[in-house]
Amino acid sequence: MRIIGGKYGGLRLSLKLPEGVRPTTDYSKEMIFNVLNHNFDFDGAKVLDIFAGTGGLGIETLSRGASHCTFVEKNRKVVELLQTTLEKVKIEKSQFTIKQNDYKKALKELEWEFHLVFADAPYLLKVSNEIYNHFAKQNLAEGGFLVIEYGSTERLILDDKLKLVTEKNLGETTISIFEKL
Repeated sequence: MRIIGGKYGGLRLSLKLPEGVRPTTDYSKEMIFNVLNHNFDFDGAKVLDIFAGTGGLGIETLSRGASHCTFVEKNRKVVELLQTTLEKVKIEKSQFTIKQNDYKKALKELEWEFHLVFADAPYLLKVSNEIYNHFAKQNLAEGGFLVIEYGSTERLILDDKLKLVTEKNLGETTISIFEKL
């Protein structure tokens, strides 16, 4: 895993990934953050990285000035890897919360609105429409951004609740970035 920019930019972490973990590729991460850098102010932002996996997206935001990231991950082994990664990067414990939880339960328990939300569910779950609808209605601050990474065979059913900023098809992966106006 590589941190692209900000305070920890250039830092490489060699991680032994548990089976089934599919981290966001550097190419995808660069595309996402190129779009966000032109549209979003990371300073002081509250971020949610749901289906966090290695935490690469959330860690990237902390590196760029976000004040706090909530990581949600169901798999205990992956949570342990995430904790180890955060320690290696030396991120202050006050800057993050890790919730070992199923995404449905986590969505019900969210305590505040987030400025930026990442959702990169396992593609077989096909939950992108559920995620879109949840954050279109609640837990995403006005002017906040929602980034959904999903399998290219899945189709999002969009309405006018969130503005589509960009959508990129990268082979088996599609990334859609929305803004709440």
